[in-house]
Order: sequence, then structure tokens, then C-alpha cells
Amino acid sequence: DNRFKTKYVRIWKIDRGMIANHVNNYTRPGYDIPDEILTWPGNGDSEYGEAEQLAPYYDKNENGIYEPFMGDYPLIRGDQAIFFILNDDIEHTHSYGMKMKAEVHAMAYAFENSEDETLNNTIFVHYDIYNRSDRTYYDSYVGMHSTAKLEDMGETLFGTDVGLTSNFFYNS
Repeated sequence: DNRFKTKYVRIWKIDRGMIANHVNNYTRPGYDIPDEILTWPGNGDSEYGEAEQLAPYYDKNENGIYEPFMGDYPLIRGDQAIFFILNDDIEHTHSYGMKMKAEVHAMAYAFENSEDETLNNTIFVHYDIYNRSDRTYYDSYVGMHSTAKLEDMGETLFGTDVGLTSNFFYNS
């Protein structure tokens, strides 16, 4: 529905500095809460069948309701993060498969660390997968698709380290 698209079909990009500024200033007159904090999808709307808790947040008064005007703020991983929600509760026009009602809460994040080039150039992605259906799935598998193009002139190659649960890209 259009309400869902308006509310959730987006990406929230946020960093620790923005959050710290909010924590230090949310009570000050004239402070404008950044849109990323104001619209953070902390709570779903049960009237529309959404889960009560969605994106992670600090709940200052511990009432279970995301209220940025009361000092609540997004909880992120890393120094900078993007958060987005995906689900398959749509018509599958390519695969013609059934809706599983799977919902993915994804956070891609990075750290600023000038002393560690590897960490400073690494993007981490965390997924929480929820079964929003009334069915139990057994023997389920999750596949990942990833593409990247490095700025260097060589061909971009892709590798996986299963033991570290990591993917990496490099030039040939």
C-alpha cells in the first residue's frame, strides 16, 4: 500500500555525530531534529499488521515507544550506518513464487579509523531476518548477491572467507 511505501521504502543514513548532537540538544529551543532521527522506524503500526518493534533505538523512558522528542535515538553499529527494511509481502512478478512474509532489517555500517586502513575501508552488513507469517519454515537457506566496482583500473574480483563469514573485493 502507498502508506507503507511512504513510510518504509527508504534508507536511513545516520552517524554517531548526528546522534550525539541530538542527545545533547533535543531539549533546546529551536533545535530541529534531523529527519533520519525523526522518522527512524522504531515502532511499527499494529493496525496495519506491523511488528511493534522494528529498528533498534535507545528508549530513554523505557515505555517501548520511539519518541525522539523525549530523548530517544537510533541505535546503530559502527560510526556511520544505513538502515533499511525489506520484505517479500508483494506480488512476485518475476519468480511467481509464493509470499513467505519474510522481513529483513538490514544495517550496513563502517568505522572511521585512520590508524587501521583495513577497518577504515571495510563495510559491514548485519541482517536480522523475521518470519512474519503464520508458517514455520524448515531447512531454509539464505543467499547473498553482491557486486562492487573498485576505483582502480584493474578488474574487480570477489572472494569469500567462510570461516570469517566475510566477502571481499580486490583488483586483479
